[in-house]
Amino acid sequence: MVRMALIKGKEIAKILSQEQLKDFGISPESDFELTKIRQGVIVISEKEFSFPPAKSPETTKQGPDKIALEEKILSLLEEKKLSERVEGKFEKLLSQKEAEQFREMLKEGKVFAFKLSDKYKKPVYKIAPPKKKESEKAFSENKPAADYCLEKDGLLVCSDRKKAELLSYELKDSIKSGQISGIKSFDGNYYIIETSLLQRYSQPVLEIIKANKTIPIEEIAKKASVSAILARITCEFLKEDGEIIEKKKGQYSYVK
Repeated sequence: MVRMALIKGKEIAKILSQEQLKDFGISPESDFELTKIRQGVIVISEKEFSFPPAKSPETTKQGPDKIALEEKILSLLEEKKLSERVEGKFEKLLSQKEAEQFREMLKEGKVFAFKLSDKYKKPVYKIAPPKKKESEKAFSENKPAADYCLEKDGLLVCSDRKKAELLSYELKDSIKSGQISGIKSFDGNYYIIETSLLQRYSQPVLEIIKANKTIPIEEIAKKASVSAILARITCEFLKEDGEIIEKKKGQYSYVK
């Protein structure tokens, strides 16, 4: 029977010299799999790095988080009639946690109150139009993958494994909370993107692919009015979810 165990690079570093570590290319920061093939034969292999699985807001163990609460409130504002969105009346439809989050959304300008006319005593709540970052306005403009920045563009592409490991560690809290999503592609790149940005374009991109038997990434990007890299990252996550397949390189089809 094949048996496996996980061992830290730091543990290996304790029994090998610096010269030996360098000769074998062993990093103390990496993890290794110890596999017993048969009696007297043990294989040590470096564990393949991967991002922690992206967590959707609804599945975080901490209960309904900020994103999930906001989605619930926005859905109510879209569904309810004008008469039900009146100040003082709409709040009664919310739970205590939802009411607290609703007040935050008002402060942040995601929702605002307005009066239809002066004859009305109380204002009505309305969803504020989305504010576009400068990067979002230019998402249809393609540029080299290395030029994308997470802080400015909401996404980045990393082709270096060690750098990807470092980024994963630096962003671990944001990844754990579901604010940031990461995925390794078969093309060898590591893609990191703001979850809210990914969620914004996932459905539009999926609908575009649904409407076509097979469609190239360039055409998806054009129809969605986004850059090719954003379209590609979105497709990588849709592939991971089993929504689409990549029949040929850069050619996508919907999984019926």
